[in-house]
Amino acid sequence: MSLGAHDYRSAYSSQCHPGRSMSILPNYAAPARLSAVGNDLVGQKLLLMGRMMCYDSTTGFILLCDKDDALLVDVTLCLDRSASIWVQDNFCSIQVIGHLEKCSAKLVAPALPPHLIKLPKMDTRFVLRAIRVIPTFDVEQSTWNKLADQVRMHAESELE
Repeated sequence: MSLGAHDYRSAYSSQCHPGRSMSILPNYAAPARLSAVGNDLVGQKLLLMGRMMCYDSTTGFILLCDKDDALLVDVTLCLDRSASIWVQDNFCSIQVIGHLEKCSAKLVAPALPPHLIKLPKMDTRFVLRAIRVIPTFDVEQSTWNKLADQVRMHAESELE
């Protein structure tokens, strides 16, 4: 079952649910790469970076991409006057802070630009509920991915 724009808001509360508790530190957002998004990160506050491929004003979704990976991001809480810097600029690089949720039904992704040769892979049941979007004009995606990997490895080594 796919959800259309008209029934997205009413279905959200019944289909999306955090899978785990939030971060212990209330303001901490764990850096992560898009390729790492999955069941293990559901319920966590994340800091992700990628390129905004498209925006759907009806649902408030953007499609955040990094190479072959993509994620739906709900930016409705982030739309204000400053959003005009990034919301109208497809392919701009942004950082997004939000909570990852997994819905029981697939959500409708925004229409991708027609000139894309290869479509990114994504599971439209995962959605990041953004609380902050920051344009990042001078951050390299590869540098961000290395940082996210180092933070993850450090956190895993502390658990052992």
